[in-house]
Amino acid sequence: MLLCAPLVAGCTGDSSGTGGGGDGEGASSPSGPASGPSTSTGPGATSGAETTTSTTTTGGSTTTGGGPVTCAGDVENLTPAGDGGAFINAFPACIGFATDAYASQYQLVWLNDGATHEYVPGGGWNGGGSARFTPPNPQQAATGLGQIHVGEGVTHPTHLSMRWLMKAGPTMGQYAYGNKTVIFVQTVNDMTHPRPMIITRPNPAVPDSFVPGPCDGTVCQYHGTLPEEPWWPNGNDTFWIGGDGGYQEEWVSWEFEADLTEGWIRLYLSTEDGAFNDTMYVENALIDDASTTGGTFAYIDVLGGYFGDGIVPDPGNWFEIDELVISDQHIGPPEGFVR
Repeated sequence: MLLCAPLVAGCTGDSSGTGGGGDGEGASSPSGPASGPSTSTGPGATSGAETTTSTTTTGGSTTTGGGPVTCAGDVENLTPAGDGGAFINAFPACIGFATDAYASQYQLVWLNDGATHEYVPGGGWNGGGSARFTPPNPQQAATGLGQIHVGEGVTHPTHLSMRWLMKAGPTMGQYAYGNKTVIFVQTVNDMTHPRPMIITRPNPAVPDSFVPGPCDGTVCQYHGTLPEEPWWPNGNDTFWIGGDGGYQEEWVSWEFEADLTEGWIRLYLSTEDGAFNDTMYVENALIDDASTTGGTFAYIDVLGGYFGDGIVPDPGNWFEIDELVISDQHIGPPEGFVR
């Protein structure tokens, strides 16, 4: 199902959501892309939104190569949509999480079915704040940040990239696999309808862990798998969350990039230990039978995830997000992230 906000004219749900591996999104029906500032009962949780405010700035980002790597201000080049979610008014756009403005002013927090959110001052990478979530349960539903639309007067890009830092809790790899971590959505009136996303699936080589792969709809490619054998990991992954040797409880820079002209989807990873440094971990083509090249992107549906059925609540099943950047070109990890 396409999760649509009230602000999107002509946007309707698509309950078909099918594909290899049975990862269709089902029929969650949130009232909009954000539920506003949330309350949480976990340790250190805030009770409602923080009272801090921020000013949106433009043009202040630090840049290296293709795109910005840190937010000079708290939120840049985003405008609140009013009904939840935000509009991009220029590229690059970013959220630095210095305050809870992403929740209290921009209403980007999206909660469903038992999920929780809290703003964690000082909990982010490099001493800033972060957004902390626990997944929904037990039914499939979206939780995280969304939706973020290309605003009026901004050219809808054929090339879209989003970079964020994510830290996963110690048991997220065990209890929250099968997650659509991020979903890009093509312009509604385009003739073709690829919907690039990342889907995490169990790692067959390491118990209690998951691995990410870039997917065209739900047709995925994973590290070390053959292009003619999509859908599932085969145990060749060198990066995973959870289990022995996993990157849980560490900040990892993820970048998801898609090009509708050239017809590819890419996942880049960077880790603080330098094992991955803006590394193109997996590339996938627009390989779903319904997809062709062409078209433009309209919005980012959700970051954090559309979680599948059967998520297990656990004190260690959580994730945090920091240093979010959206661009129409490649971005790379934050400066100084890789030691």
